[in-house]
Amino acid sequence: MKVETITQPTGLQLPILLDETGLPVPIYNEFILSRANLQTNTLIRNSYELSIFDEWIKSRNEQFLELYVKGLVGEAVINGSLVPWLRKSFDKNPKLKKLFLSPDTFNERLTTVRLFLNWHFNVVSGKMSYLSNEFKVLKESNARVESLLTSAYVKSIPVKKSVSLGLTLNQVQDLIHCVDPENPNSYGRNYAVKYRNYVMVLLMLGCGMRPGELLSLKVDDVQHGAYPAIDVVRRPPDKKDTRRMKPNIKRNGRLLPIYDPNIAFHLDQYLVEYRDEFEERAKTPSEYLFLSDEGRPLSLKSVGEYFRIIRSRHSDVLPENITAKSLRHTFSSNLLKGLKESGLEEEQRTKILAILRGDTNLASQDRYTVQVYNDFASTYMRRYQRSLVFEEVPF
Repeated sequence: MKVETITQPTGLQLPILLDETGLPVPIYNEFILSRANLQTNTLIRNSYELSIFDEWIKSRNEQFLELYVKGLVGEAVINGSLVPWLRKSFDKNPKLKKLFLSPDTFNERLTTVRLFLNWHFNVVSGKMSYLSNEFKVLKESNARVESLLTSAYVKSIPVKKSVSLGLTLNQVQDLIHCVDPENPNSYGRNYAVKYRNYVMVLLMLGCGMRPGELLSLKVDDVQHGAYPAIDVVRRPPDKKDTRRMKPNIKRNGRLLPIYDPNIAFHLDQYLVEYRDEFEERAKTPSEYLFLSDEGRPLSLKSVGEYFRIIRSRHSDVLPENITAKSLRHTFSSNLLKGLKESGLEEEQRTKILAILRGDTNLASQDRYTVQVYNDFASTYMRRYQRSLVFEEVPF
């Protein structure tokens, strides 16, 4: 079984599971369509997890779903066969073959299988009379399998708090020095590429942006003025975006002020002087802010690869946990620390941080409270941004 991603005429991307003959597998694709409100990357991961589940069914030469409906699936099948199968690594690249699977990956597989079986229960039981013996058998089977799968979850391996909460300010300074385009050891094909990378790191550090949000930005999303800002906007799928894995904004849009003149200066320089160098190489014009070396919208894979490279090139000074995600953790932990030192209550700190991270949406009747929180957020965001880059700029 293989997974392909289909781009709809609207620009929406949906994965489809195909069998060995190249035909769609209805039952799995119907389940994926029932979750079409989720992000494309999540649906693609779910599809691969279902393909692993399907391989297990075929390896047993059994009609598992028929046995499940008839109440003939017990602990020996789940704990003795399915759960060990889901713990296996199925990476076909021998160089990347893992000796073990991380708890998070296993738990994600387990969750997808559990959700699929619950969905299948609802589909099949919807055709039965709830008074029938068949319905009672299926309901008991679903409850039994649900319980067995739930008890199989494993806890993640504990990690050091210093790693999980991002970087220290000293490590931030080391990172900024390593990616500074003026540093001869910074990574990039040319100065324009180095400058683009530098600006992306500054924005992720200074504004707490997710990689998907960063790569979804368009030129018009940069607002100029006394205090520049980045407008993070949720948009419908872009039909013109040719990236295979389209970046997206998972949660709330928001306006992110740039108080620090260093970050504002470098963003302006990138727009005025260096972005055109990328667009000149493009076959078609693009309105996205960050472009690849070939002038196409920059991909999530490229950002991930960039952080892998700088971790390798600067392993003597940079911690091994530096990723795009760790920069968001750094932003969040430092802002939360400043808010805590201000004496604000935990609920207030959480709401302020939520505004800046785009994690939750405060109720519309709280508009006056939101203004107060925004004022606090501005104060501590300004203080944090100005702790990142120490240099003189023309304005």
